Amino acid sequence: MTAVPTKPTEQTDLELIGVHKRFGTKPVLTDINVAVRQGEFLAILGPSGSGKSTLLKIVAGFERQSTGIVTLRGADVSDLPPYRRNVNTVFQSYALFPHMSVFENVAYGLRRKGVKSTVLRTRVDEALELVNLSRFAERAPETLSGGEQQRVAIARALVNRPAVLLLDEPLSALDLKIRRRMQQELKRIHEDVGTTFLYVTHDQEEALVLADRIAVMRSGHCEQIGTGAEIYHHPATRFVADFIGETNWFSGVFDNGADIIMRDGTRLRTRATQGVANNTRVAVGVRPERIRIATDRESCRPDENRISAMINKIVFQGSSLRIEGRTSWGDPIELMQQTDRDAAAEPGKSATLAWDVSAMLLFQVTDERSAS
Repeated sequence: MTAVPTKPTEQTDLELIGVHKRFGTKPVLTDINVAVRQGEFLAILGPSGSGKSTLLKIVAGFERQSTGIVTLRGADVSDLPPYRRNVNTVFQSYALFPHMSVFENVAYGLRRKGVKSTVLRTRVDEALELVNLSRFAERAPETLSGGEQQRVAIARALVNRPAVLLLDEPLSALDLKIRRRMQQELKRIHEDVGTTFLYVTHDQEEALVLADRIAVMRSGHCEQIGTGAEIYHHPATRFVADFIGETNWFSGVFDNGADIIMRDGTRLRTRATQGVANNTRVAVGVRPERIRIATDRESCRPDENRISAMINKIVFQGSSLRIEGRTSWGDPIELMQQTDRDAAAEPGKSATLAWDVSAMLLFQVTDERSAS
């Protein structure tokens, strides 16, 4: 069946409909359906080889999809070359012209289009002011820091006023402190200009900090699209739960419509039972920050699980402690505790660990993607 573009609305800037991509007989993208809202910051997140950069190249026109449709503001651009698509791309390598000043680098695209000099100067000045580089207009790119060069590349892309700005891991070459500062700069720039951003990254923290929504990719499939909070707290597959944040995983058998029986007979209660059949193997997940150490003075609440664990190690991490242990059925377990709280656990001693029933993630292991 041929994919048909949805009726264009002013709320959608970019849409991929039934997009597949093969290199020879090898599938690289499979049935990608993504609608990017006007002014949205959408992050494409996934490990190496997941197809995220190929997806970006298809939007830009550098790669041709095998089947499917790409629309920009309701117009089908599937067969258009890159120079006829109203998009611009910011790459990991800044690709600045070393023989041109910062001003001329930003002006390059406008000069190619024949924009009048008075209009060109105004737009370049506005773009440089947007990225806080007006004072460097006459400098050579090589005299700038990595973060400043990246801002020049962003200004050069935005000065053309694209419908969608494509960013392919633009911060990965920067060191940690500069990268975090540039994340805040990118967030500010996006809020100031209101342009739709499509941002490729393998860095989960970066996606969570920057994006309005995140599309999680795996092996050419889009596993889930949602806000950072939705994906973190309600992952659709075990892969998503594993890739976003840290999770303790246990294997058990689902029983009685609400319980998971562990290897030593311990029963854990859960509310996440949708689509899980009785007497099947399941993977149970709990985020480390959702687990706490329960004291003997506390009464057991009806909405929580409690287990016994042997504490192996307590690691100081500045603002938090990472407490590592082993459950009564033999699986490793980690939890996080704020440094300013008194540690209620000691290495080599047993402790009672507790978490809310609502914190449990549950996936049937017969589902290939959720089992990995």
